[in-house]
Amino acid sequence: MADGTQRVAQRDAAEVQLNRLLNMVLESAVEALGLDAGTVSARHEHDLATVAATDQRMVALDDAQYDAGAGPCLKDPGKHVAPRSLGRNPR
Repeated sequence: MADGTQRVAQRDAAEVQLNRLLNMVLESAVEALGLDAGTVSARHEHDLATVAATDQRMVALDDAQYDAGAGPCLKDPGKHVAPRSLGRNPR
């Protein structure tokens, strides 16, 4: 039984580390792109969830998009262009 408990604790610790890393990457991307905030959505089968956010107020906006079945966080990332990137000079 101790092995099972240890595995669960290791999995939980790894998940915490992954969440911290994801938030660091998101915060860096938001800063580098000059955005006000950002979120990361993840799909598991038919369910969507916000798994990272630089501003917790944005989670409610994501939830509204999930409920409506439409919105920027539901678009194909290959076809979505962030409004602030338009007209920006490439580096």
